[in-house]
Amino acid sequence: MASDKSLAAEIEAVRLTDAQRDFLNWLNTQPNHEAEWTRNGKRTSRGPEFWTHLKVSGPTGSWVIEKGQLWPIAELYGPAEFGSGNVYALTDAGRLALAPNTTEGRSDRG
Repeated sequence: MASDKSLAAEIEAVRLTDAQRDFLNWLNTQPNHEAEWTRNGKRTSRGPEFWTHLKVSGPTGSWVIEKGQLWPIAELYGPAEFGSGNVYALTDAGRLALAPNTTEGRSDRG
């Protein structure tokens, strides 16, 4: 496991937007068992250049986030631990990014 110092360096360049912070908070607190790429609100099986949003769903609801909001935070979430019942989970860097007492974890909200 990486140290907090190396994790802080890993996310130093990432400034979370409100949409990114909300998505990571949702992943961190809600069970999720399905994910699908969508275009114009509908599931798509075409390649990544056609995707516009990621929809992650679970028994308590779902979350939709724009594809462009995901790429900058790709290191902050990933596949959940096998057997957890979830598709995605936060990485150590993701948990640190959400920590309220870190500069890196603060959003761009003024």
